[in-house]
Amino acid sequence: MTLEEIASHLEATTTLRLSPTGTMFLGFLPDEPDESTALYEYGGSAPSYTQDTTGPVIEYSRVHVVTRGPKPPAPAGYKIARQTIREIYDSLAAVTNATLGTPAVRYLAIRPVQEPFDQERDAHQRVLFAFNVEAWKDPS
Repeated sequence: MTLEEIASHLEATTTLRLSPTGTMFLGFLPDEPDESTALYEYGGSAPSYTQDTTGPVIEYSRVHVVTRGPKPPAPAGYKIARQTIREIYDSLAAVTNATLGTPAVRYLAIRPVQEPFDQERDAHQRVLFAFNVEAWKDPS
């Protein structure tokens, strides 16, 4: 559910829109369209527990964010992908004491694990930028 909650936040605060009408995808990055963004869940830290609770009270979920620029010879491909990843980074790094998603889930914070970086080029020579975040949130 973390992916859906973060995607809803990005739709509300950036120009990104979920597929099928948009270019943001959850759990995969298809070959098309060129300019796309994908969110992937991966293993986070162990949850926090408090006295007399039967389960976790805070989850520490991690998400890998990837954006892809247009195919060469588009000279602006690097710049476009870099601007998109920065927009996402700034939006997620600003989350503090907020509710995301439907039904609403309380997020204490979303913290970047590192700055965006040039990950690689794909088989079509499109640039990929990425970064990771850790979401401190109520269980969902």
